Amino acid sequence: MGTNPTMTKTPILTIAALSLLVLLSASTSAGEPLELSARITRVDACGGWPSFVTLKDGSILAVRGDRARTSADGGKTWSRPRPFVAHPKMGIKSILRLNSGKLGVILVRVEGIPNVGHDAENFRQMTVSFATSADEGKTWSKAVRMNRYNTNGSPHVDTLIQTRKGRLILPVRTGFAASRKTPSGAFGIVNGKRRKIGGHTTYPEMDISFCYLSDDEGKTWRKSRGFIFGWDHGKRLGCFPCDEPVVIELKDGRILMMCRTTIGQLYRVYSDDGGENWGPPEPSGLASAYAPCMIRRIPTTGDLVIIWNQASHEEIRSGYERNRLSIAISRDDGKTWTRGRTVFRSHLPAVGLLNPGEITGHVAIKKFVGEIPTDFSSADYPNIHFHKDTILLHYDRNLKFGPKRGAYWTLKVFRISDLYE
Repeated sequence: MGTNPTMTKTPILTIAALSLLVLLSASTSAGEPLELSARITRVDACGGWPSFVTLKDGSILAVRGDRARTSADGGKTWSRPRPFVAHPKMGIKSILRLNSGKLGVILVRVEGIPNVGHDAENFRQMTVSFATSADEGKTWSKAVRMNRYNTNGSPHVDTLIQTRKGRLILPVRTGFAASRKTPSGAFGIVNGKRRKIGGHTTYPEMDISFCYLSDDEGKTWRKSRGFIFGWDHGKRLGCFPCDEPVVIELKDGRILMMCRTTIGQLYRVYSDDGGENWGPPEPSGLASAYAPCMIRRIPTTGDLVIIWNQASHEEIRSGYERNRLSIAISRDDGKTWTRGRTVFRSHLPAVGLLNPGEITGHVAIKKFVGEIPTDFSSADYPNIHFHKDTILLHYDRNLKFGPKRGAYWTLKVFRISDLYE
């Protein structure tokens, strides 16, 4: 009788061997710590995938959808959830203190036919709108629709920015996937059973980016010109996904966009005209899974800080693509990064900054990755907020298997000075 190759108990790469390969490729100065220890850690304290803003009374507001929680002590304790409704039919996806002092929010509603399975994208419609409040969220302006004329761009959490000149920029993504059999994905063996480990990069999909722009505090919106997608003519890579973007204004007035890709690195893109037009994406030098990052400017130092799913090519291929979150700072507005630290890891070593390796094409999880630990845990969709002399990091920790499986929304609080020590 033949042997089913997907049930063979031979792990593709042991955790110990994988850790050794990664450590050999890591870059860090002698004596620098590889992990950043939190001063405060809270789980399920501010809800799932929250957007943050500091209110005028000094408290921190964490909001998702139509519910919010507040902290009056810098994130140590949080209130119970309360209604925070900017629109009766749309939920809040992003909140921002505007230059005028008002609060601005991105509102999202997804409509469509339920229970249509893998064909859901053909039956779904997304509405993205914007509203403001001059009284800290007690009342709201009429919502203005942003994605008119079938520009179906979807933002992820807390990515709205406003430039020094007042332009609002919301980076978004849209995707195109090939038809495929259900279920698709990558699989491994957990407690003797074949289980799905990953989905992305296991079937053809093309995800691209663009921005919505406003120069009148959100009264009117337009789309940036063209679309942003990966393309490397020199290496003959063709087109590849470049999506779930985040943006930051640089000191010279340019806009920097950071995108996830399937190439094994985060890619960066620049705009010289406030987000109207964008240059070609280029490698950032940060080794990364196909997962989004978050980037902010540190208010006390002026440096940039980034948090992302740092992973080597072999870690991605072996199924450990979102099993580490790293943080780093840039003193030259994103040209180079330093002080790499690990803030979360599951069955991977703590590292500084990994060598991203040679760009050779698509870096994807294998269809079968062997045995996976029962307590295998991923973390993704990080967010950053600053409060006085501290930095708050929030992410979704997902324990995939075992009796404790589920999502653990994790908040960690550090001193800003910890990033430099």
